Amino acid sequence: MTSEAVKHHYDASSVSGTRSADSTAAATPLVKGVTHMSLGGAASSRPVPHTRRRHAAFMAHLSAQTERLGQYRRLTDVDLIARRCFVNNSFDGILTMVGVIVGSFVSRLGDPRIILTTGLATCMAMGVSGGWGAFVSERAERRNQLQELEHAMLRNLEHTEQARASRFAVLVVTAVDGLSPLLSGALVLIPFMLAGRVIDMQTAYITSVCVALALLFGLGVFLGKVGRDAVLRSGLRMVVAGVVCVLLAFLLSSGSAG
Repeated sequence: MTSEAVKHHYDASSVSGTRSADSTAAATPLVKGVTHMSLGGAASSRPVPHTRRRHAAFMAHLSAQTERLGQYRRLTDVDLIARRCFVNNSFDGILTMVGVIVGSFVSRLGDPRIILTTGLATCMAMGVSGGWGAFVSERAERRNQLQELEHAMLRNLEHTEQARASRFAVLVVTAVDGLSPLLSGALVLIPFMLAGRVIDMQTAYITSVCVALALLFGLGVFLGKVGRDAVLRSGLRMVVAGVVCVLLAFLLSSGSAG
């Protein structure tokens, strides 16, 4: 190869290299811009770190509170007491409403507002009575237990987990004892809320008694599961109590009306 050919070859190579470098340099900002846009879009779609930290802190606090309440339940054995209060007071609320309904039926009351007013007032009275009585009695019992424990340990337990667990148990028992008769009795009265608009009074009376018997059966099933007894037999046992209450209320109301 002559010197001129070599020179021409190097000139062509340098021009080609220059064009390649120029095209690479031109393409580089574009690629960087696309990469920046892609990363920016991905970053904007991710949650804000502060919000994520707040959510994690809230979940940790909720988990800690749940664990603490579970510890209070184990320390005070409040589940057993609350379960007993729930069954007893629900049973009282249902049977009390059965007596009100049967008495109203025998008296031939045709105004559902009278039955609703009487029934709800009775339920509220039972709820206040049960809740207040449970608060006073349970608080006294828990304070007595705490004082006995203080004497045995020779220290003040007022600001300990044991004291907080005792206060927790008082609140739980009070709520269950007060709300059980109120809610169970209100469920029995639901048909009379529909009387005159959806159903007639005769249907409301029958439906209300059926609702009461169904609730009693449900309580029996619940007790059967708790006591590991035959749930059907336990439920029917409670239904029999409801039927006896209906018959007695009917006989007493008929005698008074006569």
